[in-house]
Amino acid sequence: MSEIRLGSSRNAKNINLGSKEIQEVRLGRTLVWINNLSPQIVLTSPPTGVYGDKNFDIGVTIATNVNIVFSAQDPDVLDTIVSYAVDGPPGFTPVPTTPITPGNPVSGLTFTIPNTLFVNPGEPTTNNVFTVTVTDQRGKEGEYTITVVGVSIEPPVVTVSTPFPSNLKYLNPTVVTRTATFRITQSPAAIQAGYTAQYSLDGGVNWVNGTSVSVTKSTTCGKSATATVYGRSVKTGEATAYGNNAFSTLRVGIPLPYFPFTGGSGCLYRDYYNYTDGGNAIRGIYGSVTQSCDGVIVGAGNTRTSRIILTSENIFVASTSAVAFTGTAPQTMVADGRPAPLNLASERNMRYDITYTVPSTAGTGIPFSCSGGDIRRTATYLGNVNTVDSISGDLGTTGVGSLLNRGQDYIYTSLSINSPYVSINVSGNGFGDTSYAASFNQVGTTSTKPVYVGYYRLASGGTKSISGTNRYTRRFRTNEP
Repeated sequence: MSEIRLGSSRNAKNINLGSKEIQEVRLGRTLVWINNLSPQIVLTSPPTGVYGDKNFDIGVTIATNVNIVFSAQDPDVLDTIVSYAVDGPPGFTPVPTTPITPGNPVSGLTFTIPNTLFVNPGEPTTNNVFTVTVTDQRGKEGEYTITVVGVSIEPPVVTVSTPFPSNLKYLNPTVVTRTATFRITQSPAAIQAGYTAQYSLDGGVNWVNGTSVSVTKSTTCGKSATATVYGRSVKTGEATAYGNNAFSTLRVGIPLPYFPFTGGSGCLYRDYYNYTDGGNAIRGIYGSVTQSCDGVIVGAGNTRTSRIILTSENIFVASTSAVAFTGTAPQTMVADGRPAPLNLASERNMRYDITYTVPSTAGTGIPFSCSGGDIRRTATYLGNVNTVDSISGDLGTTGVGSLLNRGQDYIYTSLSINSPYVSINVSGNGFGDTSYAASFNQVGTTSTKPVYVGYYRLASGGTKSISGTNRYTRRFRTNEP
């Protein structure tokens, strides 16, 4: 096919006949060439239509600002878009011709439909058209319309304010009754438009005005009951906005059977507890001991293993003093009529392995008792260390005194007063011995704070060092003979 070339697209963009610029060339009804095409737009928020469309239909939410964002491009690839303007119905403040950074394409062009224009739901037929004009650098304008074709209500949101409690466990025939609360929240736009919040408890058959509701349910062991609340916003003569639904479920589980430790005759302890299940009872969670809703113990008559820990301190109450098991040997234990060997001994705990027969009734005790050993509960905090008062004696003599009695499992290893006049020797004393010997070496007086050092012997083996400095300065004196 033959063709006509008039230079390139860069130097023959326009064609003139004399001083008259040709706008288009046709061959019969066929458009062959057109001069300076109009810029085009497409909406990116809300994403609607494509380049080339003349009108863009959108929906808005009642009484809500709507931010319209659009992009523009010019089919003449060497042209640039330099400005845009927006006009609209009464109540809309026009956007005047606004220069922009030239480009092709350009994006992020925007204007806002105010929340005062569409305050009634439905399909508006008047005062609902906005006109956007985009202009290229040669003054060619493209004009497009954005038409609001629907106004909707933002639906309410149903949430659970206070759910039914979890981890409820009761045996039959106890009927458990609890209450959950729900909230129905409307948007400010719906409230401004005069819509009323409603809820339904039966799937939408019956509706009640209100923004909150409490629902009470009852159930029994091993069963559940669910409360579901539906929400909507209504206004006479207008469309209804249906929201979501929310639910909460009341469940009642089966409590684990428990078998408390009982007795403890002869055992030395401040407290005791079950190593595997916690507290002073076996609760079956680790020993696979369960029960039915009717209280039938699964595994009754079988043997299971657990552990009892005797502790020197109360494990459930904060203590300001440390109490240790001191002595030379732990006790032996019998539990449920069987020997319970010592598993682990430490400063404050004695752990025993036990074997027991699973009772047929929850609450039945597992007895235990202790015997033998050489063990004591001893407070190992320092307390008052004012054990050596001011002492004096004649030069060359030896005086004998007594230190603070810390019990039969403590031994003093040294007592230092840092004095050239008096020296004190406690070495060689046995456990529980509080005596000391003071030697008066030179004539003179020393004021100082004595330092005491020693240790406890532990029933678990090993020792625990305890030392301290006298709180107040003491006076030590050697006299003339």
